[in-house]
Formats: sequence, C-alpha cells, structure tokens
Amino acid sequence: MKGNYTTACLLCILCIVMGCRKEKLDVFFDRKNILNSPASTIRIYNFTNGLLNVSVNNIQLTNFIEAKDVRAAPSTGTEMGLAFFPKGVWPSGKNGSPLTLPATLLDKYSRARIYIVPGYDKDNTSPIIPGLAVDTVLQDDPLHPVDYFLLSDGHFRAIPRSVAVPVAPDHFKIRILNLGAANDPLRLSGPVTMTYADGAPVHDVLNGVGIGMVSEYIEVPYGSYQFKLFVDNNHQKQLCELPVSPYIDVCTQKILPQTKIFPFVRTFKPGGTYSVIVTQNTFIYDGCGPEDIVYESINSYRIVEENNPPLNTSYARVMGANALADQSILFKLDGKEMGIFRETGKATDPQIVITGKHTLAAFDNSGNLLAEKSCNFSAADFYTAWVYDKGGKPDLIFTSNNMAISHYVKDPPGDDGTDGDKNITKYDYAWQSRFLNLSEDIPYATFTNQDGENFEFTRGGGGIYQDVVNPRTSYQNMEPGQIVMHEPSVIAPYTNNNRTTNKTGSVGFSYMPSLIRVFQSTPGPLGQTPGNWLSAIAPLRSQDFIANPGLYETGLPAAESGAYSIALIGRLKGGSGKQKARLIFVKHNK
Repeated sequence: MKGNYTTACLLCILCIVMGCRKEKLDVFFDRKNILNSPASTIRIYNFTNGLLNVSVNNIQLTNFIEAKDVRAAPSTGTEMGLAFFPKGVWPSGKNGSPLTLPATLLDKYSRARIYIVPGYDKDNTSPIIPGLAVDTVLQDDPLHPVDYFLLSDGHFRAIPRSVAVPVAPDHFKIRILNLGAANDPLRLSGPVTMTYADGAPVHDVLNGVGIGMVSEYIEVPYGSYQFKLFVDNNHQKQLCELPVSPYIDVCTQKILPQTKIFPFVRTFKPGGTYSVIVTQNTFIYDGCGPEDIVYESINSYRIVEENNPPLNTSYARVMGANALADQSILFKLDGKEMGIFRETGKATDPQIVITGKHTLAAFDNSGNLLAEKSCNFSAADFYTAWVYDKGGKPDLIFTSNNMAISHYVKDPPGDDGTDGDKNITKYDYAWQSRFLNLSEDIPYATFTNQDGENFEFTRGGGGIYQDVVNPRTSYQNMEPGQIVMHEPSVIAPYTNNNRTTNKTGSVGFSYMPSLIRVFQSTPGPLGQTPGNWLSAIAPLRSQDFIANPGLYETGLPAAESGAYSIALIGRLKGGSGKQKARLIFVKHNK
C-alpha cells in the first residue's frame, strides 16, 4: 500500500512538472524594429579592405561561417544581423561600410563588447588579415560621439566626430584624417595635401597634414569635385582613393610613379560633413606566376560622409560661359558680378542661388548690355548660361550640367517595366561631354572621332546585349542653338584598375578619340552624315582636356575624367581672326 502511495506521489509530481514545461522557442528579431530602434553614438568602420564577422554583446550579426563551409551556405546570417549585412558578412566597401550600433544592442551600462574575426563568402575564402581577432568594449557617450575605424593592423582608432552643421548652409564641411602607416612599401607615407582636380590646393588647413594628425574642418561651397591627395606635395606620390589600387610591379619591386590616377567625381551636398581618411589598406595583385596572388598593404584613402545632410530643397547652381568668338564679357547674376571678365571659351565658377527666378546678364568691356535672360531654378539644378551669336546679336541659352556620368538603357532584354533603376548604368570613372552647335554658319553640325566616325563607346560583349552609351542624336545633325534633352552626352568609361604587374596597358579610357572633328551634315532619308569635313576648324585633341599637364611628370594621360561641354562657335563664311569658327569646351566639375 505504501509502495502504491509513493508511486502515485511520483506520478503526480511528474505530471505537475510536465504541465509546467514550456516549449523553447527560437528568439526572433523583427528587422523593421531593429532598423528603426534609437541609434547610439557608437559608429564603427571596416577599413581592413576585407570581409569580417562581428558580434555585439555576444549577439552575432554575421554568419561566422568557416572558410571550408562558405560555399555550402554563403549568404546566411542571424535575423538581426541580416538587417545590417544582407550577405551575412561585414564588407569593407568604398566608405568602410559604417555600422551605427542601435541602442537596443548595448548593455545596461551603455556599453558594447565588440568581437571581430575574418569573414568569408563564396568568392573569398582567404582572409585579408590572417589571425585578425578583435575583442574590446566601446562606451556610448551621447555628449561626445566617436567614430571607431578598424585599421589593417587589427586595431581600432577612435576619432571624435562633429555634429555641428556648416555655418554657411549652402556649404559642406570637410577635413583630413591621416591615419596612414609610417612605413609604406611605395614610400607613400608622410604629410598629405588635398587639391582640386587641376592640382590647386583647396585650403591651407588641408596642406601638409602629418601622419597621426587630424586637420580642422573647412567649409567649401557645395557642388561636384574631384579632390586629389598628394604626399609631400609630390605629384608622383598621389594616393589612390579606394577601390582603385596603387601602381605596383610585384615582380621587380620597383617603386613606380603614382600618376594618372583619377579619383571619383563626387557631389558634396549642402549641409554635409565629410572626412578624407588615409589608412593602410591591403590590396590583392596578380603575381609573377600564372596563378600567383600577392597581398600588399599600401597607404590610400576613402571619403566618408559623417552625417546625413538634409535634403536640398533650397539651392541650385549656375555658371556663365562665353561662346562669343570675338570679345571678352562680364557676367552678372541678379546684378552682381560673377567674377572677372571671361575670354572666349572661358566660364565662371559655379554660383549658388536660392531656388526660384534669377536673371543672367552679359556685358562688354564698355559696360554695354549684350544679352539678358531669366531662368527658374529648382532644387539641385546646375545650369550653364551660354552667351553666343544669334542672328547677328548676342543671345543666352541655358543647358543642364547634371551629367551624372550615367546612361539610361531603353527597353533592355528582360525588362518588365517595373523598376527603371535597373536600366541605369553608372560609370564611376569616365570622360563625359555634351555637344552644342552655336555657329549660325553651319545649319547642321555632326561631331566625330579622329576617323570621321561615330563615338562608339560601348560596354559588354560576348554576344550579350551591348550597352551603347552614346545616342547619336547627341552629336549628329546639331542645329544652331539646339539643346538635346534626352541622353544629351557621350561617355568614354575609364578603366581605373592597377592590379596587373604589367602597368603599361592596365588603365585607360575605353575608345577615347584622339581627335574630335566637326562636319557639316544634312539630315533626312537622303541626308549625309557625317557629311563634309570642315577642315578649316581645328579639331580638339583628347589631351586638350588636361587642365594642368604639370601634374603628369612621367607622361600625359589620354585625357582627364570629368564632365564637359563642347561647343562649335564663330563664323565659317568670311570669319577671320577672333571671329573664325572653332571648337571650345568647358569643364563642369572642379
């Protein structure tokens, strides 16, 4: 009886325990909640130039897959981590792929324990930095926001960041952080100076910023710039902007001049804050053998956007260009002078205006009004006001300079019409130009390459759809004063790839014409294109598009990348001296 009682008690207890058990459920994180959670002031950057795995307070944000297993599961990750890293790993990226930690990931003391090791994907099964392992604690401090840059030596560098907006709302702030290594295999170490595309220094504050130093911020009018960085003010020691690789010959170990490097043309937005950050980065090069791979750590830089600038709803830009063949002119914007008198073929610096109606006027040396016209500007517009001869007297036309070095492909194969972004091809490095016929003596002008043929700049191959980036309407049968609205320019992409050991042919423009000629053509079914070559008009050479040949002490490139406009001006019939017909061009980025 006693045994039965004991058994009954045990069964009762077991039933109670089983009844109280709950099924263990996997923890589920809503990606929307993670992305919309409050942000801490801790922001970390991957400046190793490789893939990484990262966890925060023991919460994995990446897949942590071993190299041997990555091909079986190359794109998995935690539910929370996929909100930040859709491919399951933390890439380096052009801007270091910044990760601002959400406050929900911090512990009760507002701290984050960061654990980082190399990551892998199906295309990369070798770590950039073997043995990399970071295990540290970062403290959130809302009063003193800090950026943490993980460098190629496997250590974080903490740099305070500014949260103050520019004093001038139509300007942006920029500074230099020289975190480069003192011992660089290409001797690209030392104080750095930032210049414009033509080599002119930007500001004294950005001259000679030494290793380990952080410059003050300066303010610059917003717009499109192609900043360059030089070590020791030496034009043969230009730093590369990632992802472009420095020139190197791994077979001979010879120090090569670092020239003919074209940085990315970037639009710096009003109200934005930016940092130019020099660090040592690991690059992969082809070795001397057919399958050799060589890793080199070399100083280079990135430009990062420190804050999200406000949407530009207030500002536009305009520049004046003189296309009169025989005189200098002075531009005025709403009655205010736009700099000095401009000779034929010269343009003013871009002027920032508030959105709305503004008036451009041109005056001769005696102060007489030559032409005047108003234009309504919308936010982010960028126009050139061309003064040219129309019907025997000066006139003004406006052309858009918003040539984003991109091309819209109409109806490519497989297009279902639901997403136009897929039809846009953008070229990070390219020569781009639009054409204008501003000569009334030539009713129809066609522009060609050195052989009198079309500008055949194409991408693709292997029988796949050819992305032709130069619609012929942009340079054929151009009437005087005609403005092409759809696909107005031609593009010559530039191969900025310095990976190979044979540096003589690794970079260059795709199909960049050595000469640009002009023909008198006729449209129509029985028309002639290109027509009759106007031999009296000197062609433009590709190297005419080099602002400062002194930057290239070891030989000139074919041209310089950027956005341009080419105009035919002057008189063909009876024109002589300054009135003679000729080709001019204007560059739209600085």
